Amino acid sequence: MTPLGSIRSLFARFGAPVSADAPQTIPTLDGARGVAVGMVLVSHSANAGFLPGMLGHGLGQRGVALFFALSGFLMAYLYADRKFTFAEVRRYAAHRIGRVVPLYYLFVLASWALWNSSVPVWLFHIDSATMLRDHLFFIRGEATLWTIPVEVQYYAIFVFLWAMHARGLTVSALSILATAALVANVVLHAYDGPRESLSNWALLFIVGSALGLIWRRYHRQIGGWAGERKPLAWIVLGTMVLSLPEVMRALDAPAGSIPVKLLSNGMPIALFVAMLCGTGPFRILASESLRWLGKVSYGIYLWHYPVLATYLSLVPEQSRIGHALGFPVIAAATIVLAWLSFVAFESPARVRLSRVLAGPAHARLEAKKPRLG
Repeated sequence: MTPLGSIRSLFARFGAPVSADAPQTIPTLDGARGVAVGMVLVSHSANAGFLPGMLGHGLGQRGVALFFALSGFLMAYLYADRKFTFAEVRRYAAHRIGRVVPLYYLFVLASWALWNSSVPVWLFHIDSATMLRDHLFFIRGEATLWTIPVEVQYYAIFVFLWAMHARGLTVSALSILATAALVANVVLHAYDGPRESLSNWALLFIVGSALGLIWRRYHRQIGGWAGERKPLAWIVLGTMVLSLPEVMRALDAPAGSIPVKLLSNGMPIALFVAMLCGTGPFRILASESLRWLGKVSYGIYLWHYPVLATYLSLVPEQSRIGHALGFPVIAAATIVLAWLSFVAFESPARVRLSRVLAGPAHARLEAKKPRLG
């Protein structure tokens, strides 16, 4: 096929009608969210010395990359094929804001209040009006909070992709966004800019969004193809382990080489696709335990840093018992706090905020629906 024919074929694929049996829920993605937050928790605990160092220094970034690809996928899968109207965009904004903002704002405001009081704190370091402004307006985030502004910034960019998709210009929109992301990334690295910015992670969102559009149309064909090639899933899993930064260092792999960079940047996408297909070892992602972890994953992500900081502050470093118990205590405390905050605050706040932003009838409807994101 000629290049022009390939481009036309790609246009046709994005413009194909949505599959009538496109699933409303994808169980493996709930489990994928639980695995992603587990990668972050394990990595930061390893960096603090509670787990083998091989599990730190980069594993958490892979977990974050998985989150971003998943987020881009869900936005496109759930919304891009809806009519691009003010009412639909309002519903989209209501759901995304309700999903992210309440618990995030609770942590931001609590951190700011405690840092400006005489109470000893182990929350996020937000001690000035400027830092408070940056967090509240999603300009940047302190410590692990940096991912939330990046996520919200892509929420706004997705509206552009949605509008273009509604006009049949999907490939053009994806091309524009990908080119802009690549240019911004080159500039970022040339001027040694902050790595915790959207320009450094935008391609993950964009690729995830493209996969969301494709999966909604061709999930049966892709799933069937993947089901017949289960060894590929094991290869992806094994390659993922070998591509961990600490493993690559142990193997003396040249960090700046093109193959290593391609492997490092491509693995989160390959892992996400394998999780989406749910074949081979990735079938476990549909288990109730991992899906439950995925349900409270946002709370786990926000709570694990303060819990880890609190433990490090309260338990003497020379305490061998404290060191041995570190990860189990940190993990258990984080999960319990995440579940409590989900039940008592996160879930009720999401419904109330949706009612305010999108209207009570829509909020009741959304509360009854099974949600992917």
